[in-house]
Amino acid sequence: MAVLALAGCGSESAPEVTSSAAAPPPAPVSAEQQIRDLVAQEEKALGTFDFNRLSELTCQQYRDAVRNQVATLFPPLSAAGAPGELAGAPVDLLRSGFKRQHPKASDATINQLVDALIRYDDPAYQAANLEILRQTSKATIDKVENIKVTGDTATADLTTTWVLGETPPATSTQPNAFRKENGRWLDCQNPSPQ
Repeated sequence: MAVLALAGCGSESAPEVTSSAAAPPPAPVSAEQQIRDLVAQEEKALGTFDFNRLSELTCQQYRDAVRNQVATLFPPLSAAGAPGELAGAPVDLLRSGFKRQHPKASDATINQLVDALIRYDDPAYQAANLEILRQTSKATIDKVENIKVTGDTATADLTTTWVLGETPPATSTQPNAFRKENGRWLDCQNPSPQ
């Protein structure tokens, strides 16, 4: 790389050209480190229950299933009752009941959930439930161990801790599959229970 250094401002002398040696290329990142970096990105997305971001970190085979997981986390709106029943439900009773179920959720989010129920608005119902999940729950990936790479596939043991609402933390270690697609390591664990 050539660096130009001007000798004296306004001087008529020609610019001085100096040369510095190019920096060596960075060492290639190992597959194991790339998988650890991927899991760190997943933990960040999981921390905010960002299913769109999680799907971007997932192999093509399971991408849609991960993106659509949010729709399966909560009971369907129809489980709460028929539209006519919900429209006539006492608002204060609904609010206090949900606040007892989710004491860490903000009053504004509880109000959004109650409003969605009364209007029988499924997208708003899903959004309010997701926001309650974000406010009351936490998920962390505590460890990535036993990474085994075989060509463009890999496995690792992930230790995760979930705190859902008022339940005590639950920690478990499970095997997880990974696949390299288009030069990039992605999570390739089937998100559906076996």
